[in-house]
Amino acid sequence: PSTGSSEQPLAQPEARAVTLQTGMATSAPEEPNLAAAFERGRCTERARLAQDLHDDIGARLLTLIVRARDPALADALRETLRDLKSLTRGLAKPRARLSEAAADWHADIARRAAEADIALRWQLDVGADATLDAEQWQALTRVLRELVSNAIAHACPRELAVSGLLREGWLALSVEDDGPGCAPA
Repeated sequence: PSTGSSEQPLAQPEARAVTLQTGMATSAPEEPNLAAAFERGRCTERARLAQDLHDDIGARLLTLIVRARDPALADALRETLRDLKSLTRGLAKPRARLSEAAADWHADIARRAAEADIALRWQLDVGADATLDAEQWQALTRVLRELVSNAIAHACPRELAVSGLLREGWLALSVEDDGPGCAPA
């Protein structure tokens, strides 16, 4: 069976002080305000980008779905639209609970497994839960999506098992299948 796994610490990023060289001394109380302003700007820009992608690319994809004469093409476009919505949701929301992200991942993987006629075993223990920042949420979403895509495309499994465990700030994820896979060469 093929197996993929990923471990990533979920510790929150450390706050970084930003110092501007202007020829004037910067007092310590101003540095946190500058860092907070920088973070607010990042969040605002992410939300704007997410909205633009959703509105512009999403509208074009919907138009193509309506015009598609080939059902397979329409399905591929719907899948692309779902991916776009998932990614823009992650961009627009600066923080998310791991349990919320896991519910999204489970729904997406269950749908994909059902479409490929593959049974899914899902067991993700988030323990006391954790908060993911946008980068962590997106990275974990992409890792899981790629592992599942590889299993579906290359292993031809009858069953897919996704498991994970959050303990002491570390998340261990595993994606396993019962398919024959292919020769390593």
